[in-house]
Amino acid sequence: RQRLGHLSRYFDMLRIDHILGFFRIWEMPADSVEGLLGHFSPALPLHRDEIQRRLGWFDYGRLCEPYIRWHLLERTFGGEAQVVLDEFMTADQYGAIQFKPHVASQRQIETYIDEEIKLHPEREDFLLRVRPGLYHFVNEVLFLPAGNDFYHPRITLNKSASYAELDGEDTKRRLYDDIYVDFFFSRHENFWREQGLVKLPPVRYATNMLIAGEDLGMVPASVPGVMKQLGMLSLNIQRMPSNPKTEFGHPNDAPYLSVVSPGSHDMSTLRGWWEEDHVRTQRFFETALGHWRQLAPYYAEPWVIREIIAQHLASPAMWAIFPLQDLLAMDTHLRRANPHDEQINVPSNPQHFWKYRLHVPLEELNDAAGLTEPLRALVEESGRGQAY
Repeated sequence: RQRLGHLSRYFDMLRIDHILGFFRIWEMPADSVEGLLGHFSPALPLHRDEIQRRLGWFDYGRLCEPYIRWHLLERTFGGEAQVVLDEFMTADQYGAIQFKPHVASQRQIETYIDEEIKLHPEREDFLLRVRPGLYHFVNEVLFLPAGNDFYHPRITLNKSASYAELDGEDTKRRLYDDIYVDFFFSRHENFWREQGLVKLPPVRYATNMLIAGEDLGMVPASVPGVMKQLGMLSLNIQRMPSNPKTEFGHPNDAPYLSVVSPGSHDMSTLRGWWEEDHVRTQRFFETALGHWRQLAPYYAEPWVIREIIAQHLASPAMWAIFPLQDLLAMDTHLRRANPHDEQINVPSNPQHFWKYRLHVPLEELNDAAGLTEPLRALVEESGRGQAY
């Protein structure tokens, strides 16, 4: 409360990063390197008896231990499968394969490989080559123990080999439709709504600042209602629509109590995104920008960026906020030469170092009439009022 009060002396608006954490947060076990073996917290895990009742059976070894078979090792490691098995795993007479106890978790594998590389540098290429596959097999489980015979379904379990090789389509349907979908998209809605209504009001009412929440990603159905009830603004990113059935959102569809933006610091800029997938870019060019049956430019030319900026400014959303890199992209002389140098953060890379610096001195930017005057005109044409 004191921090918010101090902030309110300088700011009229505050953005809460990852506001979904006020409802539930994703927790990873300490012995994991990747996030697939994590779970939401707080949560309502399933008891063994409930799983058995809804699935029709419960076998801890089949559901909760890594599913590893020889043909899967061959598919992953090719000709090195036997070498990997001998060093990291043991096989029983029935064809089931388990990790050896000292490399049973991702952290143990990481530690073992690091130590092996120090002792035997000549093995580095091999060990680093097989490490992702070893991590993958640690993740090959369907349920995660939560203590006292309670379990969490593993996120995206339907994409695992363990799920694909279950016996019978009825078992798969029960596991995915009756258990997984219910667990992640229905079971917790009221529970998480209560969490948000307890934790968010102290932040919302601590000051008179306008509060916006970054509510992107896997959003519980209860979140928009709670934010609207508390008068908090949502975030709308055109290439990350909240409707999973829509490939691209449209700024015109954003509600008044929201912020529209073409991107954030955790994403590639418009120019970088434009070059990532040209097939998708073509669909965006035709459907979102309205250039039906026209060929999208290979690079995000200044006029394309201008159209996207204008589209966002015309939105009914209370705020239209833009990454500075996207505004500079409207000017051929001010934009960076390489659009991939514009991205601030790469969340998928835990080793990424935040080192972005604006390449244009502020004095030069202030005098750049070729950018500021067209931008002023866009703001005024959108009806958002006189530009500052």
